[in-house]
Amino acid sequence: MSITPHSIVTPFDLGGQGLAGVLHRATQDRIALQAQADEIQAERNQTAVQRALRVMGVLGRLVLAYRAEITAHEGEAARLRRELAAMRSRALEAEGRLVRAQKEGRLRAA
Repeated sequence: MSITPHSIVTPFDLGGQGLAGVLHRATQDRIALQAQADEIQAERNQTAVQRALRVMGVLGRLVLAYRAEITAHEGEAARLRRELAAMRSRALEAEGRLVRAQKEGRLRAA
């Protein structure tokens, strides 16, 4: 067998082609794994977004319920303040009548 440039280069060429094949398969595997990881992460993100949306929905309903409760309490407080003002007015009127009656009684007694 004679040594020719072709016979010298052929094993290196075959080795290079083999390495290129290995590199190509490794690249394809990495791309497939990255795509799978991206799908998993997208699912996690979607699940997290759905959880966040559910929590925000619950919080929104709680805020509305608290606002309604606060409005009801404010209405009740306003009603009680009106009642208190009316009672104070009646008490002052009664006190005024009592004072007038006492003055009239003193004037008559004197």
